[in-house]
Amino acid sequence: MKKRIAALLLSVGIICTAAGCGGTKEDTSSIIWEYEYNDIYESGESTGSGNTSSNSSSGSGNSIGVDDNYQHNTGTENLEGNTYLSGFPIVKDKEKITIMAVTRSDVGDITNSDFTKTYSKLTNMDIEWQLVTEGAARQRVTLALQSGNLPDLIALGSSYVTNDDILRYGPEGTMVEITKSMLEKWAPNVKATYDKYPEAWDYTNVDGKMYTIASFFADFPYGQHFLWVRTTWLDKLGLGIPKNMNEFYDMLKAFKNNDPNGNGQKDEIPYATWSDSGFVTTPWGILGNSIEFDNSGKAVCSYTTSNMKNALTFWNRVFKEGLVDKDSINNWTGDNAAFKSLISGGKVGAFWWGYPSELSDSLLKEYTAIPWPTSGVDNGNFPNVAVDYTQLVQPVGFIITNKCKNVSAALRFIDYLYTNDGYMLKAFGNEGGIYDKVDDKTYKLNGKTADQSTLGPNWTVMARHFLVDAELVLDKSLLTQKRDACDKQLASIYSSQGQKIVPNALKSKTENQDIKRYSTYFDTLSEKKYLFVKGDLNLGSDWTALQNDITSKGLSNYLKSYQTFYDRVN
Repeated sequence: MKKRIAALLLSVGIICTAAGCGGTKEDTSSIIWEYEYNDIYESGESTGSGNTSSNSSSGSGNSIGVDDNYQHNTGTENLEGNTYLSGFPIVKDKEKITIMAVTRSDVGDITNSDFTKTYSKLTNMDIEWQLVTEGAARQRVTLALQSGNLPDLIALGSSYVTNDDILRYGPEGTMVEITKSMLEKWAPNVKATYDKYPEAWDYTNVDGKMYTIASFFADFPYGQHFLWVRTTWLDKLGLGIPKNMNEFYDMLKAFKNNDPNGNGQKDEIPYATWSDSGFVTTPWGILGNSIEFDNSGKAVCSYTTSNMKNALTFWNRVFKEGLVDKDSINNWTGDNAAFKSLISGGKVGAFWWGYPSELSDSLLKEYTAIPWPTSGVDNGNFPNVAVDYTQLVQPVGFIITNKCKNVSAALRFIDYLYTNDGYMLKAFGNEGGIYDKVDDKTYKLNGKTADQSTLGPNWTVMARHFLVDAELVLDKSLLTQKRDACDKQLASIYSSQGQKIVPNALKSKTENQDIKRYSTYFDTLSEKKYLFVKGDLNLGSDWTALQNDITSKGLSNYLKSYQTFYDRVN
């Protein structure tokens, strides 16, 4: 189904904010990112509509492809083996490359996308996808690693390829070791990205070796879901934006009892959340993970803190007093249909959600996305308000397996995706389709329409998933504008308070073993939170029993192991 591009790419405003549209957090002007890749696309009137599905692509038949008049690599100059050192094509004689990646319905048919057709032709490499659903991805990659029936590239993130996998299959040779010299020679854009974000070197380091190429993701740097407050109701009731959770509670009570919709009935719903994670702990300075780090960088189990108990006490009161809609919490039926229907019905005062596209613009205008208020109490050695920060470096982006016969070509294949042109091709299809390249600093949506399924793998093959020192010009929707405004507030809060987070890094063999001795138990603590909120567990004897249980399960050793890990990568 064709859609206007503003609706189709609802999250583009977030990508652009991180990439340069709204101003980056870091100066990127001194880094040269492009490396001997050229302006390779010709204009066209529409994106390719896609042919019938197949398991591979020869790169032919794309409606907007490579300009055949472009001077490509020829002969033996700039050639090592069958791989050219720079430029296109990547290989002299055609090769095939197989890639295992996640697929989803909102991404579409990757095998017949603009990206696959165009990039196959550019590189002279037939791209064969081994696509797996999110639900089956972990099982599929495990079977592949165990059996040795592997693709050339695994493009699955750490949700599916675990630290254990890297520690086992890296040293035994199933995964190709990547060195700095290899990146310098064959993947200079990857290396430039690592040098710009040097934590990537540490995050992919496993006992002194590197078996993965990191991806870099900036779509939701300060959390995907925000608190939305109906400011028109606040104005009607003479209330301001709540500054602390006591005022937030008073606001919910006023929404319930003071008829802000003016229909003479008590039918307002003060607060709604699509999942129990909407009972956030961030106002109390913690994110709700089993292990967190306080302002001094000390490892703490959040479930042993007064901060957690204060948060659960607050939300238990909200739940008990009927200030939150209980029917839509964790109701996943029909892709959260109950929750979406609830907020679009116009009777909700505040809710926790990422993209309330279900709301008409007229209703959305009544809401503002805001950071969570402070707790209103002393958070001790934790931030005034924790910010749910998503780390830019994801240590498992690509793995080259021992089945790959041309590692240098695979590195060059990956490297282009760490350029601006490569990102645009991967995420938005061919230049001249839904966007035009104005110059090296500017890409612009052109108003044409497209089915997302014709464009490319987008975020399912991550690489460097944002523009650097460049911008994508577009007319931002009202929803994106509101999210951008909240993102800026969250960025300011995060940068000002020096919040410490658990490093998103691969653990060494010793670190991994030490932590795993205890993590099976401690990973279950998050399941307790909603039980306390609902009142299935009480905050008296049950809370005391939990503290005793946590201590008995090796808390001191667990904290010591995490502290060692944290100190190594900070």
